[in-house]
Amino acid sequence: MQWEHEDGLRGANRRFRIAKVDDTGTQQLVNLKGLKKEAPEEVWRPMPHGFTSNPPKDSDGYMVAMGDRSDRMLYVDGGHKKHRPRKLPEGAVALYNHSGDIIRVFEQNLDVVHAKKINLQIGKGTDVSSESGSKDADNSGAKNISIVLTANSMVLTYGNSSITLADNQITLQGVNILAKGNVDLGDVGGLAVDRTDDNPATKVKAV
Repeated sequence: MQWEHEDGLRGANRRFRIAKVDDTGTQQLVNLKGLKKEAPEEVWRPMPHGFTSNPPKDSDGYMVAMGDRSDRMLYVDGGHKKHRPRKLPEGAVALYNHSGDIIRVFEQNLDVVHAKKINLQIGKGTDVSSESGSKDADNSGAKNISIVLTANSMVLTYGNSSITLADNQITLQGVNILAKGNVDLGDVGGLAVDRTDDNPATKVKAV
C-alpha cells in the first residue's frame, strides 16, 4: 500500500544549484536555483561541528523539506564539478578550495600546497566567548612563534628573533649564534678567523 505523503516526500527532494551564500549569521543561508522559476531563498545549509566552508556559486546539491514542509527546508551540499580533486587513493582525505590550494592526507605523507603563503602559528585561533559569534582572538600578549612560507622566502620567528631564508641569502634579526661545533664560512677547510683581540677564533673558519 502506498501512502499519499510518500509521494510528497519524494517530490520534495530535488537537485539545486547555489546562486548566493550568506555566511554572516549563526547559520549559513543560501539562495538556490532549480527547475524553471524555482528559486528558494535563505535556505539553511547545515555543517558538522569543526568544519565550515563557503561554497562557490554554481555548486550542486539537493534540498530536503523536513516533514514535507516548505518552511523546514535545508540544503545538502554536493560540491562543485570543476573543483573537486579526483583520483585520490583509497582512504585518502583532502581539504581544498576553489583556487587549487589543497591539503592532502595520504597513508605515507601529508601535502600542504598553497599558491601564495603558508602560515603556521602557535596561539589561539578564534575567540568564541562572544554571544554574537566568533572573531579573531587577541594574541597581543602571547609570544610570537611562527613559520611563514611564501614563494620567495621562509621566515622562522620566535619572540623578537627571526631567521629569513631567501634565495642565496640568510638574514638574522635579534639572534645570537651559539655554535657547539665549527662554523665554516664559504666552505669547509678555511683558516681560523681573527678576533678583535688578535687571537684566532677556535670555532669560526672562513675561506
